[in-house]
Amino acid sequence: MQSILLGSGGMILLLSLFVLDVLDPPGMLTAASVRVVTGRLVKATETGGKSKDLDVWLEGQELPFRSFDSVYPRSFDGQVLATLRPGMEVRVSVRIREANSPRRNLAQNQSFYPLVALELDGKPALTLAAYNQWSVENQKVAQWFLPLMMCLCGYLVFSGIRLRRAGS
Repeated sequence: MQSILLGSGGMILLLSLFVLDVLDPPGMLTAASVRVVTGRLVKATETGGKSKDLDVWLEGQELPFRSFDSVYPRSFDGQVLATLRPGMEVRVSVRIREANSPRRNLAQNQSFYPLVALELDGKPALTLAAYNQWSVENQKVAQWFLPLMMCLCGYLVFSGIRLRRAGS
């Protein structure tokens, strides 16, 4: 019975993710689909151990801007990023829908804005083009991963039904 419930719940969850991520992809970001926030850098911190996130804190902003480990530091210009220091002029781009509703990391009990582009003193450290390229690569993974997981959930449902019938 547990495998039937687990498999059914997993299939529903994965099917909804499949619909959201594969059939209705987020699309390429453009200058019109982001909000730009400009300010002086208060601090920048690299968080995490094996997986690293970059948190950027700007003057006048209550929440940090975060780049996730799948994007940071791989998609960043390392030479520009090396110039990161407090007090410099920073331009951060955030998706408009997320600028109005920040994400929340429940493990760290912290809200943040996911950044999609970053300029330091007018030099791009992360461009929208680099972010879009990462997004396309990420979609390729989802196109293979989600159907495989749905098959696993289907197997759990089938096995649970078979075991239940054998036990009756």
